[in-house]
Amino acid sequence: MSSPHTGQDDDCIRYYGRVDFLSDVEHCTIPVPMSRNNQEEDYLVLGVVEWLTLDQPISIHDSYPGDPQYTNLFLLKHCNRSYQLFCIRSSQDYKTCATVITAYNHRTHPSSLRILGERFILQTNDDMFILMNDQGRTVDRFPISLYESKPSTIIKRLSILMNPPV
Repeated sequence: MSSPHTGQDDDCIRYYGRVDFLSDVEHCTIPVPMSRNNQEEDYLVLGVVEWLTLDQPISIHDSYPGDPQYTNLFLLKHCNRSYQLFCIRSSQDYKTCATVITAYNHRTHPSSLRILGERFILQTNDDMFILMNDQGRTVDRFPISLYESKPSTIIKRLSILMNPPV
């Protein structure tokens, strides 16, 4: 990734920012020098409101299968490898992640039950996440500390439990 401040190539992600706009444009309309000579090639141009620096850079790994679809600020600030940023493959995974973040942020609240999808409930109890089905039976449990250190692992695990392969 090229740093927005230095222009140097880095082997990690150091900056992030909220995207303000996206636009498909032809190469010939981009007002910056390009090394390729195809004037009709389409490019995706995006505007970033402000570049912010991550506290901990995220190292680049090429082991992600498929194109990135979704990520969020929590993952950006807690992942340490690039492929972990894109463990969210659908809007349902994104909703799952949002629910887990809410449960995590309110884990000491007396009513720590959170609806997860249509058929599951997520509860926090004694430093554990507990996934229950709609009858209240425990489906899985895992330590909150695992979520703190590897959030993408938990999101993937929950996604598989909630949507088992056929």
